[in-house]
Amino acid sequence: YLIKPFESTGLKAAIEIAVHRHRMASLLRESEERFRVTLRSMRESVVVVDDQGTVTFINPSAEFLLAQPASSVVGRSGPSAVPLRFEGAEDAPHPLRQALDTGTPVFLSARVAARTAHGRFIPVSGSVSPIRDTRGVVTGAAFVFRDATIDRQMEDTLRAQEARYRRHYEGGLWGMFEVGAEGLVVHANDAFGRMLGLESGEEAVGVSFASLLPVPVEFEYLNARARHSGEVRPHERRLRKFNGGTTTVVLSLRAEETPMGVLLIGRAVDLTEQKLIDERIQRQ
Repeated sequence: YLIKPFESTGLKAAIEIAVHRHRMASLLRESEERFRVTLRSMRESVVVVDDQGTVTFINPSAEFLLAQPASSVVGRSGPSAVPLRFEGAEDAPHPLRQALDTGTPVFLSARVAARTAHGRFIPVSGSVSPIRDTRGVVTGAAFVFRDATIDRQMEDTLRAQEARYRRHYEGGLWGMFEVGAEGLVVHANDAFGRMLGLESGEEAVGVSFASLLPVPVEFEYLNARARHSGEVRPHERRLRKFNGGTTTVVLSLRAEETPMGVLLIGRAVDLTEQKLIDERIQRQ
């Protein structure tokens, strides 16, 4: 504003200040609009709350996931607008409230599900980040999350497959073992340990696989063949036992790339009983 009477120098300064303020206000509005458009176009769901935990913004992705329009969410408490269920921790604090209270980011590390307006629970993953002003004071928080249904299904499927593999591996009648890059047994099930005259597969860990062969240098041939063609097909072979004897097995090997190098995955079927039966039949 101008106070009359005014001088030309004062008028010029007032006009420059007004123009500067107008320019800064326009830039701020443009920045806010770009930020709002960016949030609205994000695939991730975004819910923003103020320092009291009241929802001030929700993007279309969050509206779709929660099955709630922005008009029914804005103005409500964040924890009530985005109710969460924590698997194995029913009394866990809501991440929005936690971020506002601590002023630090909160990541959803546990199995978490968000409840929609229809009462359906959808697995979600994401994080909450506090929002600070220029003085560093927490003025709100932004909750960015996404539908993790497919990830959770893949995780459950992988766990089930691993459990089935472990049951087959640990409790199977076949001897299963793994040989590392240095030629040492790094894992073996109990069936393989018993074939070697041991009480468990753990006792075979650290043993050189070449030492289990009547002719140790044969391991170099088996190792090279598995690495070159990817596998060594089932064949009859004798293995040394720790009590000094030998056992006849059907042995197969498969080479598998891992972050630790190439592993040889082996399977052995004990033929000792079958050999004894064959010998009795031949004698009769």
